[in-house]
Amino acid sequence: MKKFLIILLALILVFSFAACGGEEAPAADGEEAAGGEAVEENGGEEESQGDPIPASGSLLEEFLLTTLDATQHPVYMAFRTEVEGQTIEGFWAMKDGMIYTESQTTEGRVANLDDGENTYIIMHDEKMYMTNTLNEGALEGMGMDAHIIAGEEGAEITVGTEEYNGVTYICEIVADDEGETRFLFEQDSKDWKYIISEEQVTEVVEYGNDVDDSWFTLPADYTQLSF
Repeated sequence: MKKFLIILLALILVFSFAACGGEEAPAADGEEAAGGEAVEENGGEEESQGDPIPASGSLLEEFLLTTLDATQHPVYMAFRTEVEGQTIEGFWAMKDGMIYTESQTTEGRVANLDDGENTYIIMHDEKMYMTNTLNEGALEGMGMDAHIIAGEEGAEITVGTEEYNGVTYICEIVADDEGETRFLFEQDSKDWKYIISEEQVTEVVEYGNDVDDSWFTLPADYTQLSF
């Protein structure tokens, strides 16, 4: 699996780790468990009628090479997930090699800013932040390699359909030695709707290229915590 996809999943999973120490999220009532087997792969006997797969091939690869390619423009994705009964809403954004993530839970609004040299943990409700120096080059190339090619670096993409919450979606499975992740897209609009891993189900709320420049700078009136 290529670097951009790994970072994409890491940015999303970090919110659940912060909320529950990495516990697996239970499936909501009426939903399949994240490890379910509802995918009908191309070539299978129960494949849906018609061909919902665009001629260009993988929708996931297309997204990562266009809308979510941080080498071309700023990128943004908002999402929602549930961990131990608590709904976590968050988003991540990339611009000029910098990465900003933010989550909102019942415990408050917390963010993380990586500028390529330092990482800042920002507690917006308290107007405070902490600083840690990253290893030199730690963020080099983050989000700069969005190609996902089946079979390359041990990853494979399988395309089919999956019924989830009563709706049939285009389903793309990215699998490697560490497991598999399923990406669900609406059949008509091709909008990206869900990311389903073995740990949790994440709803993709919105994505695009509009970012707020203020996300990538520390607020001047925040206090730095020192240890």
